[in-house]
Amino acid sequence: MNSIWLFAASGAALVLFLVHVIAGGRAYVRPLMGMTDLPELIRWMGYMAWHTASFGMIALSAAFAYLAVYGGPIELAVAATLYSVGCALVPLYIAIFANRIFFRLPAIYGFGLIAGFGALGMGL
Repeated sequence: MNSIWLFAASGAALVLFLVHVIAGGRAYVRPLMGMTDLPELIRWMGYMAWHTASFGMIALSAAFAYLAVYGGPIELAVAATLYSVGCALVPLYIAIFANRIFFRLPAIYGFGLIAGFGALGMGL
């Protein structure tokens, strides 16, 4: 495995996490939680999903950093890369078939970049 590409994947995941937390928190979470016309369950489910996504990004960054330093196991590299592919494809599907606004959000591009770096890190 190539440590440089794996560190790039880790760094990209960390940057995406920071964008998600800093910009996303201000632009999406605060307004969501202030929407008292939405049912309470909907607001709190969105809040929980946002935090779950935050955890996923930081865990992804940690996984790729671990791989870059220790060089394996390959199963972790495959899992982290496939997770990134999935996280890029879900918003891409939504953007194509439901709402084009998802093309303006960083998930497609950020996770796509992470997946690409992960694949290069595995020598694909």
